Amino acid sequence: EVFPQRDLRMLAVVLIALFVVNVLNSVLSAVRQYLNVWLQQRIVVGLRMQLYEYLHRLSLSFYDRQGAGHIMQRIMHDTANLQNFMATGLQEILGAVMTICIICVVMFRMDWKLALITLGPVPFIVWGNRWFSRKVHRIYRRAWRQSARLNSILTDILPGMRVVKAFGQEEREVDRFVGSNR
Repeated sequence: EVFPQRDLRMLAVVLIALFVVNVLNSVLSAVRQYLNVWLQQRIVVGLRMQLYEYLHRLSLSFYDRQGAGHIMQRIMHDTANLQNFMATGLQEILGAVMTICIICVVMFRMDWKLALITLGPVPFIVWGNRWFSRKVHRIYRRAWRQSARLNSILTDILPGMRVVKAFGQEEREVDRFVGSNR
């Protein structure tokens, strides 16, 4: 009605409405983002506090088996991964699941036979994804263990760097670090 009748007053109303909707969208997105970050921080800080308290209840034999770098890596890296998952991964998964469900409903309403044919390869894709993720998980585990060993060396050496330098052991420590980094 706005363009064919050249109703400028209605055009102004539509433009103002679009502007208000855009501003509200921006404000609500900012509030959602703020609340999301606030919740993530509270969860991660709470988790780290619980882990720290739990570490004090573990036996000395645990600390004999695990290096300080390994423990630090678990606490800091794993909680950071959890935070990243909450920040992006969870939202992406929920969005993807909702999108898939809506698409499936639309496809089945349009033509259920074609929908069945289209969704036929899904089990093979799921199987391939699981197979691939198992392979990647093994590689990731190996890389994570190596990183934990390096963290252990750094955690042991950096506080005692004066002692290493006092006894001229820099080359030995560099060789040890390089050997663990392979």
